[in-house]
Amino acid sequence: MDLLVSSRKPFGLPTNFKDYVSEPTADKNIKIYRNGGVGFTSFDAIPKKDEYFDSIKVLVSKASPGADDYPHLVFSEPIIAEKGTACTETYLVVSTVSNTDQANHLKRYMATKFFRFLVLLVKNTQDVPKRVYAYVPQQNLNDEWNDEKLYSKYGITKEEVDFINTLVKDVVW
Repeated sequence: MDLLVSSRKPFGLPTNFKDYVSEPTADKNIKIYRNGGVGFTSFDAIPKKDEYFDSIKVLVSKASPGADDYPHLVFSEPIIAEKGTACTETYLVVSTVSNTDQANHLKRYMATKFFRFLVLLVKNTQDVPKRVYAYVPQQNLNDEWNDEKLYSKYGITKEEVDFINTLVKDVVW
């Protein structure tokens, strides 16, 4: 997955970007996902639009939430961002997808303990940069994924599942 995840500032907007309003206006009508919620800015205020702007994308916070106790959450709930939207460097683009079903399937895949355990193997700080997705295999996003299906596909044993369960918290996204 690290080949799909963006580097920081996927749209060239810093976390402290201030040129936004809370409700869309005639000149500020581009939705941006930012620290603390969403805002609206002008098309011209976004420096980088070429790679991700016109696609449906799944975003994830570049820093993990909360304490580092176990079982661990690993990262915050991903956001499905529609075409024609952007984000500040608070978020990374995990991947672009062809349709909303694929976005939902990716979000469900990211909710699996399998996915988050593989991220946790590389993640050694609160940061969750693209490099921590290096061990996570890409899946066919036309299919729905859950832990049971993934454990079967990759031959994960009951003992390994028990170990994963001690490290990774259950989530419902």
